[in-house]
Amino acid sequence: MSPGLREIEAEVEYLTMDEIRKLLETPLNDDLYKRVVLLAILTGLRFCDIKYLTWKQVRGERDNYYLQFRQRKTYKPQHVYISNQAFDLMGERGGPEKTVFPKVNYNYTRNMLKAWPREAGINKHLTFSCLRHTYQPYNSIMAQISILYQNY
Repeated sequence: MSPGLREIEAEVEYLTMDEIRKLLETPLNDDLYKRVVLLAILTGLRFCDIKYLTWKQVRGERDNYYLQFRQRKTYKPQHVYISNQAFDLMGERGGPEKTVFPKVNYNYTRNMLKAWPREAGINKHLTFSCLRHTYQPYNSIMAQISILYQNY
């Protein structure tokens, strides 16, 4: 970086527990997309990693599930432990080469992430990046989010 230039850190948007509760309380016509959003919050995965996640990358057993995959953006291998609730959001297990969410569409997801929060009374520009950042500060209290999800 040039000596005269300073790096400006971008502000990071994330959802509060109250905002996650509002989302869960707000109906969404498409259960698939609600599950994808909640999975992103519970795991911190990027949209592309969720979209291309296959069942052979979902490993383990109850109380010890994990994802083992190579990130699509960085090509780095990942080993991510997930909760039982995150696993349940994936639905019925398919064949090893089948994608977990074969019908997920980026443009539809982007549009839904504008409308759903607005209907929930959340005044933030919600993106998948925001969902990833939501995971980081709440990683230690993911159990609370899982409990919230069970109630809705």
